[in-house]
Amino acid sequence: DEFTVLLPDSNIAHAKIVAGKILEAAKHLTVDEEKPISVSIGLVEWSDPMDERMMLDAVDKALYRAKEQGKGRIIVH
Repeated sequence: DEFTVLLPDSNIAHAKIVAGKILEAAKHLTVDEEKPISVSIGLVEWSDPMDERMMLDAVDKALYRAKEQGKGRIIVH
């Protein structure tokens, strides 16, 4: 499953901190008490002239780069 977290009034440095906390918390979670949960995170900072679609496309690309590089990654677009 994939989900999106928006951090209004934030910057990429803060987003990296939040993403790191999510990765750390996920290390302690399992599915069916055996299978660990893996997390890959793509980050993008909103900038002009981005619209909503452009931002989602950029974060999607970052997410898939994170997945390609291995579990437990944070990639900034």
